[in-house]
Amino acid sequence: MPYGEATALQGAALQRLTARHHRPFPEKTACPLAHECHGRPHGVMKLNDRRDELRRMSQTQVEAIEAESINEVERSCLEAQIGVTESWERPAD
Repeated sequence: MPYGEATALQGAALQRLTARHHRPFPEKTACPLAHECHGRPHGVMKLNDRRDELRRMSQTQVEAIEAESINEVERSCLEAQIGVTESWERPAD
């Protein structure tokens, strides 16, 4: 989105807020489009936080899938051992 279009949208949003609250909305409380936060463009920190959150969630999902797979392998090994043990215990006909 071009900067001019973004500025126009921001101005329209301020007008809607002013109309909704029946009082002027101070422009200094609105986040400017070129806002810098500790040397980073506005929104980058939020994107980084969201990316980190998604990474943690995906790592948790991968760990759960791994644990489920391990349990499934152990269960199938146990069933195989039970089958072998049962075949040894049965008398041959």
